[in-house]
Amino acid sequence: AWLWHAREDFRGVPAMEAYVAELDYDSLLAEHLSAAAGFAARWDETRDLTERAEAVPEFLSSALLAPTLPMGLSTTLRNAAKQSESGLLPEDVQEVSEAAQNVERTWNEGPRAYRNVWRTWRLPG
Repeated sequence: AWLWHAREDFRGVPAMEAYVAELDYDSLLAEHLSAAAGFAARWDETRDLTERAEAVPEFLSSALLAPTLPMGLSTTLRNAAKQSESGLLPEDVQEVSEAAQNVERTWNEGPRAYRNVWRTWRLPG
């Protein structure tokens, strides 16, 4: 989340442009935004928690840099597990559950943390 915000705040600044070029960030972000759009479309096709949970392993790793991921990933995974007969999600969903929590935390808490740093930033001199 920090890099996305910094990229937007410092677009056109030579040092930022060199940094994102070195990372090939803009191309990678475009790929992740496209994957996130597919994720959101799949997510919106159903209200069934299990079906939504099953979309997470398919899309998460290719969309995690996008600020446009569906909301409530962690809550959906928790509720889908509670709703299942076994109380467990399919193995592939369980394997990405912690990653989903981390991605969601990044996009929920990262902007606030970035804003706090941004507020203290001053030009030298």
